[in-house]
Parts: sequence; structure tokens; C-alpha cells
Amino acid sequence: MAQLFRINDLQAFRIKAGKSKPLVIVIDRLEQGGQGLEQGVLEGLPVPVYADSDRSLFIKDYIDCIARLNGLYKDQFLWWATNLSSKNRYLCPLPDLVLELQEIDLALRTFADCHILIVAPSLAIQASLRKLLSGSGRTVFWQCSAIGPLRGCVINSVLKSAGLFYNAFKIFARSFYARALLGHQAGEFFAQRRPCYVIKTFSYGSSWDKAGQYTDPFFGELAGYLRQEGKKVLTLSYHWQGFRHFIKQVKRPGEEFILPVEFFISLQDILGAVIRILSFRIPLPGKVDFRGLDITATLAYELACNLNGIQLFQLLHYDAVRRLSKCVAIETFLFTFENNPWERMCMLACRQCSSTTFLIGYQHSVVPPAALNMFVSSLERLIVPLPDKVLTTGEVSASILKQYGDYSATEITPACALRYAYLEGAPVKPRARKRRVLVVLDGVLETKALVDYALSQSALMPEWTFVLRSHPALPWAFLAGQFGYSLGRYSSVLFSQGVLRDDIESADLILYWQSAVVLEALLMGCPVVNFSPAGILSYDPIPGCSNLRWNVSLQQGLKDVAEEVFNITEAQYQEQSLLAGQYVQRYFYRVTPERFREFLSRHLRSSSS
Repeated sequence: MAQLFRINDLQAFRIKAGKSKPLVIVIDRLEQGGQGLEQGVLEGLPVPVYADSDRSLFIKDYIDCIARLNGLYKDQFLWWATNLSSKNRYLCPLPDLVLELQEIDLALRTFADCHILIVAPSLAIQASLRKLLSGSGRTVFWQCSAIGPLRGCVINSVLKSAGLFYNAFKIFARSFYARALLGHQAGEFFAQRRPCYVIKTFSYGSSWDKAGQYTDPFFGELAGYLRQEGKKVLTLSYHWQGFRHFIKQVKRPGEEFILPVEFFISLQDILGAVIRILSFRIPLPGKVDFRGLDITATLAYELACNLNGIQLFQLLHYDAVRRLSKCVAIETFLFTFENNPWERMCMLACRQCSSTTFLIGYQHSVVPPAALNMFVSSLERLIVPLPDKVLTTGEVSASILKQYGDYSATEITPACALRYAYLEGAPVKPRARKRRVLVVLDGVLETKALVDYALSQSALMPEWTFVLRSHPALPWAFLAGQFGYSLGRYSSVLFSQGVLRDDIESADLILYWQSAVVLEALLMGCPVVNFSPAGILSYDPIPGCSNLRWNVSLQQGLKDVAEEVFNITEAQYQEQSLLAGQYVQRYFYRVTPERFREFLSRHLRSSSS
């Protein structure tokens, strides 16, 4: 049976366990409060080390598990709006949860004669954990927070419901504002009775220069090329920063005709979507199995706490595209391809309301093996909504998609790296020889692991300078405030807000977790070191690159690797730099008129080509 202890109650555990048997502790990777280990009170379970074959098998088993659910609920429209069905690793934490449960199960079987204390297991797995322990005949202890699963679920549900209504009001306000200011322009555009090429994209404040010139951050100059080819082009955008400024920019006369997604969403759509989300229930089957573990209770908890993982605005893309199809004949619908719920809503709307529309998904950036949402199981390839054609940035990304996913029912064609056209002609930099590490952070809170590692290594490498560079989506001020970082305590750590290319040129190596910046670094001849935190998923966007690339993990120091990089001979550096540059060129094909034409072609090649 299981017994629960509150945080900091390690002494009670010691008394219960006694001293006759060894003590083993399993720490949740996201929990940094392992007081027992810090004080040397308990023996820690070694962090599992996973081989590439383990990672590949986990990916297959996981996407097959979700594929079975997709097959079960394929006829339920709202199911395709859930984060669970899309497998997005940032929006649905299930991969981490099942891995946590799997590692606990392994510990129970490996240390059969030990008292086991589990520190801060996720609330979502506690019901599954109880079920796992119920048949083991063992007493297992776990340290938990003061918030139990039921209370945590209620709090989460209330917060999610409040967020739902707030987002509903925000979307309605944007919709009203957009229609009021852009209605006349839209009417004139739709009065031109010609089929339309629709580009669904995203924009930022930086998408317009000081002269008001727009550059699509995901599709570059594609719209201009399409207009030259005689296409009527509508850019359908979601704007991330400053909606009023966005409306002001798109209202200005110019070649680009841009409308926000909210323009096509009505109050009736919003209210209907809110009601559907609140009333939708997913009747889970009697048992959902993952590698012999019953994860049904974990799934039920996640769905109950998070309104089934349905985001209002992603769901409303269905209504937006359905209304758009009534305003204009959509010849081609092009969108960024990541298998997210909003993409599926757009595709379902096109299939139902504009059956002649040709759907093109564009894989616009890097594809790490951890991008589970990008991979389609063989069990679901004829079930899940997919575009008619998937265009990729190049041959490397296309091969990764095919390696981990079954796309035999969908054409995958290398096109070009529209988002990275600025990399063309990037000069190879001379070696810096400054003993300088550029740490490239990511736009998600999990980048904390990389920050912690870099700061710990800086203390062991006083002769090296560490330069932290944050992601635009997660400014350093927010990250530092969230986790209490103070760079003033580290004499050899700096923070950069300068030009990225300058930072790369002055660095001897780049330390990264999953950033696409490493491709630019490799193209410029800068060595890169991938940091791999604990876990079975690999977030490295360049898994197939073997030149100018090294690896480190939580258990491995950076100093020896950094010195090895610093001391490679000039001949080795030149040879590896050339090969690394060729790898990047295969990953990011150049933007040329011939490659542009792939976005016009409706011809479907053989899937084996």
C-alpha cells in the first residue's frame, strides 16, 4: 500500500523505513526540491540513460497509443481540436507523465527489497500510481504537495474556465474591431470574383519595417511570387503582438492584402464554441494501455483539469475558414504544418465547405525527434486530417518526417527554407579563440534546465566566458524573475541583447538544447554542443549532423568538450566546417524560382519519390 508524506517530512520517512534496508529516492525531473539528496540523507536512483533505439521505440509506441484513441474518436469533430489528439509536446504533457510512471515502475521492479520514496510525483499520475501499487503488495512512500489531485483538478478547472471566458471576450473584441476598420477593404477584395490563394500565417510587430513594408516571418517573399504568377493572394494572419498596431498596418494601402483570423469569427461562433467546449465529454475506454501500464486515470485527470485540452481560438479556426469559403473560392490553402489543432480545424472546414481546395502544409522550421505532433502513426494515416501535400525546408527535414512517421498516404516534397532565406551567402567566420560560450536559450520555460547547466559549468570553467542569449518569446527579465536568477553572482557570465550574427562570430562554441540558431551557427562554421537533459525524448534539431557538433548531458561536464573543440587543428576545423555547411544546405534548401513553383504545383508525385 502507499503512504503519503508532505514536503519536508523526510524524517518521518526515515523513521518508517528504519535502517535495515537501503533507501532509494525517485525524483521528478521538474522538481528541484530534493532536500534529502542535498543533505546526503537518501540514496538517489541513477538517472536513466537512453540509447537512440530506446528513443525511437518510445516515439513509435507513444504515437501508436494516441493513434488508437484517434481511431476510437475519429467521428467526433471536437476530438480533433484537443491537444491530446495532436500530440503537441508543449501543449499536452502526457509523454512526460507516462515516462515518469514508466520509470517509477522500473524502480519498483529493480529495487524489490528497498523502501522507495517518490518525491513530488505529478498530480496527474497519482491515481495511476495507486493502481500500479495496489497489486504489488509493497509499501511505497511518496512526498506530495499540500494540494491533492482532486483539489488540484478543481483549481485547474476553475482557472481554465475563467481563462476560457476571458479569451472569448478578447476574441470578440478583436473581431468587432477588425470588422469595423477593415470591412470596406475586405468587401472590395471579395468583390473581385476570382479564385484565391490563401496563406495562413502568423505575424509580429517586427513583420513591418519602419517604412511599413511587410515581410511574412514564415513564408518570406512567397506572396509576391504568387502575385507575379497571376494569383489572387489573401494572407490570413494571427498577430501575436499589439492587435491595434496590426490593424493599423494592414489598413494601409499596399500590394499585400492581409486580414486577421478574427475578422471571420462572429459572436455566435464564439458563444457556440464556448458551450461545446464546456459540454464536451470524452468517454475513455475501460483501459488505455501504454507499454503494459494502465494510464487511463492519468488521461482522465488531464482531460478533466484542462477542459479536454481544447483551446477556444484553435477551435474557432473552423468557423473562420468556413465563413471565408463563403466569401471567396479558395483555390489553394497553404499553412504552417505542425499537426496542431487549429490546422485540423482549417482542413476540416475546407474539406466540408470547399471540397475543391488544394491543401498544402509547409514544414517551416526544424524537426527534432521530440516533435511528436509532426509524426503520424501507421494506425492513423488514413484517419487523421492531413493536407494533400507537405512541403519541407529541405531533404533532411523530409527524411526525419518519414523516419518517425508514416506519410505513405501524403506526398512529402522538399521545397525551400522560406523563413531562412537570410542565411544565403552567410560567410564562414574565422575562429574566435576567445574561450567564449554562447548559450542559446529557447522560448519555453523548460529552457531552465539549460540555464542551470550553463551556470553550474561556468563556475567550473572560470577561464571561459558564458554569454546567455534569450529567445524573443521568453525575455530574460521574465525568466530571471520566474526562477530567481541573478547573473551578478557569476563573474564569467554575461547577457547579450545584441545582433545574433555578432554573437555567433565572437563565440568559440554554441551551447544549445533545441534552438534552430545552431543551423545558422554551423553555416558560419561555429562549433555547436547539444545539451541533453534527463528524459527519453531528443530535442536536438540536427540529429543527423556529425561535424562541428558535440554532445553533453546532465551527468557530463562541459569543460573537457569545450577544450576539445578549442584545440581541434585548423585542418580539422576547415574540413568539418565544409561538411557541416553542406548538411545545413540539405536541411534548408535555397529559395529559388524553381523551388517557389512547388507552392503552385497541384501535381502529386509518387509517395516513394
